Amino acid sequence: IENFSGGGDIWGSAQPRVETGRESRIGVGEVDALGGASACVFPFSTPQGEHGFSYPGRVTRDFRDACWRDCLEVADEGDEDPCGCDAAEVFDLGHYLLNMVGGYLQSNGKTIDLRLCLATNTCSDLPPPPPPRDF
Repeated sequence: IENFSGGGDIWGSAQPRVETGRESRIGVGEVDALGGASACVFPFSTPQGEHGFSYPGRVTRDFRDACWRDCLEVADEGDEDPCGCDAAEVFDLGHYLLNMVGGYLQSNGKTIDLRLCLATNTCSDLPPPPPPRDF
């Protein structure tokens, strides 16, 4: 199971992971016979295992909601977020995988990007997200 997050996901170091340098990133960093990139990765989505992953932003939302539930700090006057919940960042697998696949498609199958900033949508070369839509 991949450790893309480096322990920065909602499970932190409590979940057993593959040793660093021994990940099963089959084909990552190699050029395939057609001159492109082909790989097989096994992301860690839940401790119970899961075929698929949460939509982008869900893990971050759930993490921030849990922060608000657990926040015992009393807000000072003018401080509406005493625990920093609204700004808290966590490895969001939905953002990470969607950005990884999007970058792969954008590169015409030549690049597999594994940067951590993909998980928080903070890579400087990512386009801004579209505005929220009403359904």
